[in-house]
Order: sequence, then C-alpha cells, then structure tokens
Amino acid sequence: MAPKATRLVNRSQKIGFPVPYSLWLTFDPLSEGRLREEIALCRQELARADFTPPHFAPHVTLIGDISLPLEHVEALVPQFSGALPCTVTATDLGTSPAYFMALFLAVDLPDAVNALRARIAEDIHGPGYRVDPSHASLAYGHFPDADKAALADAIRLRLRGQSFVLQSIGIVHSAKSIPVEEWRVVRSRTSPDPTSGIEPEGPI
Repeated sequence: MAPKATRLVNRSQKIGFPVPYSLWLTFDPLSEGRLREEIALCRQELARADFTPPHFAPHVTLIGDISLPLEHVEALVPQFSGALPCTVTATDLGTSPAYFMALFLAVDLPDAVNALRARIAEDIHGPGYRVDPSHASLAYGHFPDADKAALADAIRLRLRGQSFVLQSIGIVHSAKSIPVEEWRVVRSRTSPDPTSGIEPEGPI
C-alpha cells in the first residue's frame, strides 16, 4: 500500500489544483548574506549590458510547481526537515539556456535528500518527471552567453569549493507561472522535530 502522503499527492493532482507552491531549502544568515551579495553583483554586472535580472532570495529548490492544497504541502515538510541543518559545498558554477537556471551554483545535497526529492516529485508530477540538479541560482533570465560565461568564470574563482549551511525548509508561493516579484514565503521550519510548528513568514 502506498504511503498516505503519496496517495494524497496523486489524488490532488487529478483534481487539478492551481500551481502556487514550491519547497525551498534556505540558508543560515552567514551563508545567505554571502549569496545575496553574489546575486546583487550579478545584477549590477548585467545591468551594464542593459539587462537587470529579477531579485530573489538565495535558496535550493527541492520541488517546484506543486499543484496541491497548502495542508498537503505542509505534510511533505517533515520528510525533509530531519536533514537540517546541512552543510553543502559549491562544486561548480553552471550556466543554462533555461530562464531559472541561467547562472547557478551547483551544490552537493546529500544523496538521501536527492533521492527523496526525486521520488516525491514523481508522486506529484507523474512517472518520469525529473527534478533539476541541486543548485542555488544566482541570476534568472535570458541574456547573452558571453555575459554568462564571464560572470561564471569570475564567481567560480570566488565560490567553488566554498561551504554553505542550509538551515530551514520553506513553503513558498512560487512557480514558473508566477512573476518572481510576487513570490512569498508562506511557511518556514528550522527544527528537525516533525512535531514542531511551521511558522508563517512573509516576503522573500
């Protein structure tokens, strides 16, 4: 018999709820501050090329575009919160044609966390669905490859091999279909205790 959470996910998918949520891992204050500085530097450099990427908070997306009621998304949180806090290493700087992975920091989430997110994402989105490689984006958008490469080379020298601490798991009102400026943190949890409360948050 499938676990209860899986049955809820599959049933809700068939009902066709809107797609307002993502599950994010967010950083401790020191790591977040460092990454916010890098995101700001990217925006400054790209502004010189007449392109200004949207502002967003540093995070690692576990699962995005979740078409479930909030209470069902909340039920997924304890499955991940036991892995926190978690220290990850920046393994490389990557670029991509995809808007939300234009420039990103690849990070080494534990294998068990990656396996869990892949399994739950398939439960939500259907068999064969593949999650993106674990990463923290530094810039969103469609801008010239030359600008991406120059930024990636500079940031790679600063950040590759550096460690960052993931501290919290958040439920975020976000999706590819929602403008970035409208993204909002709905709930956040720092404790690995599955009985602890999930606190309401606010703007990112």
